[in-house]
Amino acid sequence: MKPIIVIVARGKGREGADSIKPVLFDTKEEAEKYIKSVNDLESKYWTYAEIVSNGQLIEPWYGKF
Repeated sequence: MKPIIVIVARGKGREGADSIKPVLFDTKEEAEKYIKSVNDLESKYWTYAEIVSNGQLIEPWYGKF
Protein backbone atom coordinates (compact mmCIF):
# COMPACT_ATOMS: atom_id res chain seq x y z
CA MET A 1 0.00 0.00 0.00
CA LYS A 2 1.34 3.43 -0.93
CA PRO A 3 1.74 5.99 1.85
CA ILE A 4 -0.56 9.02 1.99
CA ILE A 5 1.50 12.21 1.56
CA VAL A 6 0.56 15.34 3.46
CA ILE A 7 2.35 18.61 2.78
CA VAL A 8 2.49 20.90 5.82
CA ALA A 9 3.27 24.59 5.26
CA ARG A 10 3.94 27.03 8.10
CA GLY A 11 4.48 30.76 8.04
CA LYS A 12 4.00 34.20 9.48
CA GLY A 13 2.09 36.85 7.59
CA ARG A 14 0.58 36.22 4.19
CA GLU A 15 3.56 36.63 1.83
CA GLY A 16 4.66 33.00 1.83
CA ALA A 17 5.48 29.90 3.77
CA ASP A 18 8.53 29.91 6.02
CA SER A 19 8.75 26.12 5.97
CA ILE A 20 7.21 23.21 4.11
CA LYS A 21 7.55 19.56 5.05
CA PRO A 22 6.08 16.25 3.90
CA VAL A 23 4.51 13.88 6.41
CA LEU A 24 3.61 10.27 5.49
CA PHE A 25 0.63 8.28 6.76
CA ASP A 26 -0.52 4.70 6.33
CA THR A 27 -4.20 5.56 5.89
CA LYS A 28 -6.24 8.45 4.52
CA GLU A 29 -8.17 8.56 7.80
CA GLU A 30 -4.96 9.15 9.80
CA ALA A 31 -3.92 11.87 7.33
CA GLU A 32 -7.28 13.64 7.52
CA LYS A 33 -7.24 13.52 11.34
CA TYR A 34 -3.75 15.05 11.36
CA ILE A 35 -4.79 17.79 8.90
CA LYS A 36 -7.77 18.75 11.07
CA SER A 37 -5.52 18.92 14.13
CA VAL A 38 -2.86 21.21 12.59
CA ASN A 39 -4.68 23.49 10.14
CA ASP A 40 -4.86 27.02 11.55
CA LEU A 41 -5.11 29.95 9.15
CA GLU A 42 -6.29 32.49 11.73
CA SER A 43 -3.21 32.74 13.94
CA LYS A 44 -0.24 35.04 13.45
CA TYR A 45 1.84 31.91 12.82
CA TRP A 46 -0.38 29.87 10.50
CA THR A 47 -0.24 26.20 9.49
CA TYR A 48 -1.85 24.65 6.44
CA ALA A 49 -1.77 20.95 5.51
CA GLU A 50 -3.22 19.07 2.57
CA ILE A 51 -3.06 15.61 1.01
CA VAL A 52 -1.07 15.51 -2.24
CA SER A 53 -0.16 12.86 -4.80
CA ASN A 54 3.41 11.74 -5.41
CA GLY A 55 4.92 14.08 -8.00
CA GLN A 56 2.00 16.53 -7.83
CA LEU A 57 2.93 20.12 -8.64
CA ILE A 58 1.73 22.44 -5.87
CA GLU A 59 0.82 25.96 -6.94
CA PRO A 60 1.62 28.76 -4.45
CA TRP A 61 -1.58 29.51 -2.54
CA TYR A 62 -0.36 31.59 0.38
CA GLY A 63 -1.81 35.03 0.63
CA LYS A 64 -5.09 33.77 -0.84
CA PHE A 65 -6.78 32.78 2.41
